[in-house]
Amino acid sequence: MVVHTHTIDEQFKRVALHVHSLSGIQAIVAAAKTVFITSLLSLPLTAAPLIAALVTLGIYTANKLTDLDEDSINRPEQVELVTAQRTQIVAAILVSLFAAAALAVLRGGPAALAITLCPVVAGVFYNQALVPGRDVRLKDVFAVNTVLVAGAWAIPLTLLPSVLAGSASAGLLAAATLFMFLKTVVSVEVFNVRDVAGDRASGVATVPVVLGLEKTKYVLYACDLLALAALAPFVLLVSSTYLVFLPFVLSSLLITSALDTVQNRDLLCLLKDAEYLGLAAVGLLFL
Repeated sequence: MVVHTHTIDEQFKRVALHVHSLSGIQAIVAAAKTVFITSLLSLPLTAAPLIAALVTLGIYTANKLTDLDEDSINRPEQVELVTAQRTQIVAAILVSLFAAAALAVLRGGPAALAITLCPVVAGVFYNQALVPGRDVRLKDVFAVNTVLVAGAWAIPLTLLPSVLAGSASAGLLAAATLFMFLKTVVSVEVFNVRDVAGDRASGVATVPVVLGLEKTKYVLYACDLLALAALAPFVLLVSSTYLVFLPFVLSSLLITSALDTVQNRDLLCLLKDAEYLGLAAVGLLFL
């Protein structure tokens, strides 16, 4: 019976590893984030979720080509697949990014296009050497890598629904941006905990690599509590209905607390992604 349970657990780990290697999962998560922000700011639904999904699909697919060193340790099966299908992957990147840019221009004009391309520009700088001739990239620099990634996703995904649907309250928009930034920081570092072996070997100074797991947990606790505070203006100034999002902040704290007790960190990463699906669903149902 014990052997059977262990076999099921190993099978789940393999399935989860491949699920997380698919850019489509992150595209769905990005779409869910924009749906949540749309609901949070009481805006009508627009093409923002589709644009977010397309640009995310393109960038995360591109990361499969730029992260081969780290992934050769963390996800060797994925590296084999990427190496064998490089041409198809490049084609998918170009199609996704072009479609996102075209849709942004059609629905929101130059402003929407500029916002849509922010993660693309950030991704280019993220993977480039800081000094010519030296193999040090922004992604290798402690804290800078996290702030750049979180900002490059949180700010555009928060602004895009407002640009496409009409301006929202500046104060509430700022609070929503802060909330999404902090939640993205937590998500980034939970994934970095899973990938710490490859990051350490490749010289990528993530928070878990530099601070260790215990201190990383406290950093993430602080981010989640600050994210909770960022929701306060919505509860106090708009409606107490926004308290429906509270369970998702609490669930994030529970996931962080399990980082050093649950061996299957792929499962924790899946749960982090599921948070945004839950936020989007609750926003659509209650707001």
